[in-house]
Amino acid sequence: MTISALTRDLRLKAERALATARELQDHDPDGSVNRSYYAMFDIARAALLSAGVREDELPRTHSGLIGLFSKHAVLSGRIDQKLFGALGRAESLHLIADYTGTPLDAKTAADTVSRAEIFVNTVGKAFALNESSITDNLENDGPNPQNKVSEPGVAAEQSETDYARLKPVFA
Repeated sequence: MTISALTRDLRLKAERALATARELQDHDPDGSVNRSYYAMFDIARAALLSAGVREDELPRTHSGLIGLFSKHAVLSGRIDQKLFGALGRAESLHLIADYTGTPLDAKTAADTVSRAEIFVNTVGKAFALNESSITDNLENDGPNPQNKVSEPGVAAEQSETDYARLKPVFA
């Protein structure tokens, strides 16, 4: 059993976006947050494909993707709700970074990169998105709350970033 070419390409794209996010976090926090979010977005798309969603059924909106990912990742028991919350936080910060004049700081970027790294790695493991992990997980294919993947120490940690101050206002 192998992952599809698109699934593999999305996983690799997520890894490249993370590498770029790390490079940008000190001198371009907005760009870093953008790349962190898209790393998470792309790994979520890859996970949906791995979970059996057909390519033509992938949501065409960000909110649609997040909702469907919640169904296949959180509600199925594959990942922890707190870890999933990192995707929503990253989306909010990406909207600020890309669509407002409010600049983000290096600490916010570093926090977002850290969460994105955990998210991408955890989702990759939970959905067997690395070629080598597929054979390791063949016998443990179904959701099982006992095997839920999470990073409790990190996922439970609250950021010191004041997200309320950074929320975009849309008319």
